This record gives sequence, C-alpha cells and structure tokens, in this order.
Amino acid sequence: MQRPEVQAAMRSKLKYESAAEAAQRTKLDKLERKQRRYEIMNELMKCATNVKHLISPMFRYKITQQYLWKVLCEARKEGLLFCDKLRQPQVYHRLQAIKAEITAGPYGVAGWQAEEEVEEDLMDKMVVEADCIPGGIDGEAPDRKQVLDRREIHGVLDFGQRIKSEGNEAFMNENWEGALTRYCQGDEMLKNFAAEPHLEKENKELKTMHRQCLNNKANAALMVDQWQTALRAADSALKLKMDDEKALFRKAQALEGLGRTEEALGVLDEVEEIAGDMDEEFREQILDDVRERKEELKAIERKAAKDFNSMFKAMGDKQVFGSGRFLADGTSPPPALTGAEERKLKRIKEQEEYRTAKAKYELEQRRKVEI
Repeated sequence: MQRPEVQAAMRSKLKYESAAEAAQRTKLDKLERKQRRYEIMNELMKCATNVKHLISPMFRYKITQQYLWKVLCEARKEGLLFCDKLRQPQVYHRLQAIKAEITAGPYGVAGWQAEEEVEEDLMDKMVVEADCIPGGIDGEAPDRKQVLDRREIHGVLDFGQRIKSEGNEAFMNENWEGALTRYCQGDEMLKNFAAEPHLEKENKELKTMHRQCLNNKANAALMVDQWQTALRAADSALKLKMDDEKALFRKAQALEGLGRTEEALGVLDEVEEIAGDMDEEFREQILDDVRERKEELKAIERKAAKDFNSMFKAMGDKQVFGSGRFLADGTSPPPALTGAEERKLKRIKEQEEYRTAKAKYELEQRRKVEI
C-alpha cells in the first residue's frame, strides 16, 4: 500500500525540462520570493517589537517566509492589518512552533524548508531587524524604541501620567530633588516607547507627555543649579516641538546659568518671535517675562564689564605686570648681563665658595694636630 503523497506523485504527468528552462524557472522563482519578502518586510515594520524579535532570527528560512506570505494573503483577503492578523493566537502560536522547529537542531525541519536563503544585499535582513538594532535602517534613528500595541501603550501612558503627577506634587512642595528624580524617570521611560503607526492618537499623546516631562525636568534642574541637565532637557523638548516657548525659555535660563549670556539673549529673541503669533493674553505675559530676563542679562553684562575694568586697574596700580617691562617703543629692555657674563659670574662665585670651604677644612685639620 503506497502512501497518498506517493500515489499523487505517480499520477502527475512528467514533462521534460532542459537545463536552460530549469535555470530560468529557478531564477523566476527566486525573483518572486524576493518580491514577496519585500512585501512582508514592509508590513513587518508596522508590527510591534515583540513580533519583530520573534520573526527576525528565523525570517531567512523559507518555511518562515512561506507561512508569513500565507498569513499576509489571508489578512488582505479578510481586510485586516497584517499586525492584527499576527496577533491572533493561532497565528502567533504557529510562529512560535516554527521557531521551535528551526532551533531543534538535526531533529527539526529538514531539507529545502530549513535552507537559508543568502540575500544579494543586506536590506532583507536590515528591514526586519530595524527595531532590534540601534540606528534603524539608514542610521538616522540613534535611539531604539519599542513599538507597542494599543493595550500596552495605554499602560505606558497611565504610568507616565502617574510619574508626572508625583513630580508635579514634589515641585509644588519645593522638593526640587524629588521632582527632578521623578521627571528623569518619566523621560527615561517615555523615550523608549512608541505606539504602532496606525495609532496616531496614542502616538500624539505620548509625544506631548514626553515633551511636558522634559520641560518640567529642565525647570526642576534649574532650581538646583544643574545647568547642563536643564540645557539637555530643553534641547530634547525642542526636538519634539521646535517652537515650544517653554523649552526655549528654560534653555535661555540654562545658558544664563552657564555664563553664555549672548546665546541666552539670542534664544530670548526666538521666544519673542514665537510670542507674536499667540493670543494677546499669553503674548503679553511671555513678552513681560522675556523683557525682564533680558534686562537682568544686560545688567549682568554691564556689571561684568565694570568688574573686569576695575580688576585690571587694580592690577595695574599694584604693578602686577611689573614696571619698566617694556620701553616706550614697545620693545623689551636688554638684560642687565649677557649669558656669557652670567656664566662667568656664576663660575667665580663657585670658585670663591670652594676656596672658603677649603680654608675652613685646613684650619680644622691644624687644630686637630695641635691638640
């Protein structure tokens, strides 16, 4: 009794195929598989990070590619997103089973199913592993972010709101160190996560919360004179929103604390430009703060210039730089002795010291003999 697959093979018609035809068919099959891989990878980039971490080590195997293509075709037929289809329990469990088969060594999948396809370029691997390595595909994203689904990102937003509220409470109680600690924790958490691309509302909420946390972090750092921390936090907030007036104002304060008054004045000019497009109530309030800060900075510069002049005048009165160091024509006066004369004087002095010591020694020897 033959097995069913053997019977099916015996019933199929045999057709002669030349070597050239076989090579052409192999080439076309390879191109088709490559096109399918690119389509799968484009969809994988929209999936959560845990799915990418599961698939990326085994994506180069044909058995994985075939199953993912089947899932992608089913998702398109059912009108579902590929990432939603992969989250279905039966699909996700099948991917885990495929991974177990591949990693089972000689007892796992065999033959052409376990064969690795070596790609002609690195894009096939890099696209799949883009969220698993720093730098992304083109090296444009220096930070690694974990992509979360709707349920997971809401958990992150809730936790971030709690940290932010605790930091605000500490700040209101003038516990600057405690507030800074909470805001730093919020920054470290929020910058590592992102929602899936189709969750636009959640991504916007996450970005807004992160920016607010960075502004509060900069404000708390200013209260404890951590100017560099405040400057870095303000710059990070400006990367999320270039015209954030609060971040710009915090940056100006940090630059003032670092003594970079000219840069601080330039940043305050940017705040004035942004305030011009705001409502009258907010515009007047911001402009008043900017004018007050500018007056303080200019007063600091005037005082610094006055102190600088006073310091040099006092140093000149005390002849710190020495008197007669330069002649009227701006040249240095000649030294009192030339080099040869100084060496000769030193040699004479040494000879005199030697003769004095010798005479003293001879005198002591004569006294010993007389005794």
